[in-house]
Amino acid sequence: MWGCLTFDGSNASTMDLGTVSDPEGNTFVHGNPTQAAVRFGFQAINSTAVGNTWIPSVQAAGADGKYSAPQGSGQKLLISQPVGSGRNYTLPYGGTLLLAENP
Repeated sequence: MWGCLTFDGSNASTMDLGTVSDPEGNTFVHGNPTQAAVRFGFQAINSTAVGNTWIPSVQAAGADGKYSAPQGSGQKLLISQPVGSGRNYTLPYGGTLLLAENP
């Protein structure tokens, strides 16, 4: 049973929760330490979530709850492996999740 925000779609879906040119500024938190704030379902969904705030100091988020890309123009923090558990996000079936990008 999930008590989080869940995004599901087809294998061709794209979920836009923020891009480098249009960061969203959403806040994704969850008070239950055994559940993720956001769950991205179905394999091959391509999701962007740039410019949001997450649970601080969890799953490599900074102390301010923000994700940062490696230094350099065009560098990205892209998750492309399945992530079955985590407090901020899960990608149980794979797909991609872009958490940060430098212009």
